[in-house]
Amino acid sequence: MRRILFSVCAAMLLALCLPCDAAAEGRWKTSGEGCYWDQYDSGPNQCGRFKVGGEAGCYWEINDAGPDQCSLISEADFWTIVALVNDMSSITGTSNEDIQAAYDLMGAYGLVGDGGSEDLTDVFEEYENPSPSLTCGQKSDIVNKATKAGLWMGGVAAAGGLASIAAVGLFPPATIPLAVGSAGLGLLAAGMGAIAGVVSGASCT
Repeated sequence: MRRILFSVCAAMLLALCLPCDAAAEGRWKTSGEGCYWDQYDSGPNQCGRFKVGGEAGCYWEINDAGPDQCSLISEADFWTIVALVNDMSSITGTSNEDIQAAYDLMGAYGLVGDGGSEDLTDVFEEYENPSPSLTCGQKSDIVNKATKAGLWMGGVAAAGGLASIAAVGLFPPATIPLAVGSAGLGLLAAGMGAIAGVVSGASCT
């Protein structure tokens, strides 16, 4: 994975991804005259949405529709992704060791299920040096492990992509490092998926 240069100061990043809170009561509703605010009603908004951008960083667009751009990712998850991308700057390739290192970092940040990352050594070894005596049970375990690792990496890459989208309009200089980091992790996820595909095609006894 290409080296990720993330040198934005934390103090400057405090403006990133702050959630835009809607009012505790009321909602936007549709009528024959368009979209209006009813402070005495409750429930999901019927029109409009929050969007990132503008001088305030987040604003209500009454004539637009779609998901809330200001709440794509929680503030806590955002900072976790930022820290992960920063630490992944030491990963500079796409070797087996790089994939393992990225997966271990995800586990350290609590972004991998089952309480932490797994040792993928057997997955890599079977990919590089296929065993002539591989049992079908071993093959199934290896493929499942590789598939799960790829899915977790892909999930975190997607979360990083959401973080980069949420940063647009709030602090644009942070958007590129987050996007690059997410793309790099996505490439490693694709590599893990490719390994799973190769091992799944191996013969077993």
